[in-house]
Amino acid sequence: MVLMFLALIPSIVLLIYIYKKDRKEKEPVKLLLGCFFMGVLTIFPAVILEVLEEIVIKLFCNEGTVVWAVLEGFVVAALSEELFKYLFLKARTWKSRYFDCMFDGIIYSVFVSMGFATLENVLYVFQNGIGTAVLRMVTAVPGHACFAVFMGYYYSKAKLAQVRGDKQGYSRNKRLALWVPVLLHGVYDCLLMMEGEVVGFAIVGLAALTWIAYVIVLFCITFCLVRRASRNDQYILYIPGGNSMLYNVAYLGFWQCSCGRNNNGNYCTGCGQARPIVGRWRCSTCGQDAYWNFCAYCGTKQIV
Repeated sequence: MVLMFLALIPSIVLLIYIYKKDRKEKEPVKLLLGCFFMGVLTIFPAVILEVLEEIVIKLFCNEGTVVWAVLEGFVVAALSEELFKYLFLKARTWKSRYFDCMFDGIIYSVFVSMGFATLENVLYVFQNGIGTAVLRMVTAVPGHACFAVFMGYYYSKAKLAQVRGDKQGYSRNKRLALWVPVLLHGVYDCLLMMEGEVVGFAIVGLAALTWIAYVIVLFCITFCLVRRASRNDQYILYIPGGNSMLYNVAYLGFWQCSCGRNNNGNYCTGCGQARPIVGRWRCSTCGQDAYWNFCAYCGTKQIV
């Protein structure tokens, strides 16, 4: 019972923290639970890929060497795990109608990552005991959350770029959503995988000190990124089918149909007429796309 509590509590605390940071629109619990359990499932294809990669790596280099540590850290652990987190994250949330704010990507990504980290932590803790539980509580589990924050940050930027028709920005941020977490995760694992008997205890000691500094800096930067993303959260405007309708209607307000009925949806509830589209303009103050007479992000009036 104690081991289970120690294995679960870091994920629970981190999930509550990131959920409370969502200040614009709280995500449905059903969607978040779906993300979490999708994360749990990622561990199975990740482990299969890791086993296959380890077989190949052992054919070319000796265990414990610097080359082995780099391949194990960046390819076997980081790439395998972050790849399936990203794929499962996109499969569950990319087309969700609730994905309408920039901070949402971070929330979804953290919930997926914590699903993976929770199952992994339970397995490690029950195998190695309380000491491992305490150590991973302040290192590995928060580490997975950090990688997820960066994934979610670029994931949302890719979504915004796609909505705006920015193909270059979409492609760039989609790649960053995968490769930045892989890089961060790879450095984290690589520094821990060198063995003193093979590369020398001085190198291992230096790697350990570097790892401690790296973890502290990573946690601090991630904490600042979450605070900034939460504070500056903004809506993503969807315009499905070109100019046929406006998606985020609660954000854009009410409109009056030609039949005289007031509506706040995409179609009139009286006659079925589609909501009329008004001109889109770029705000000169904050640079965001805006509709109607005032920018919904900063309140700047449209200059006609």
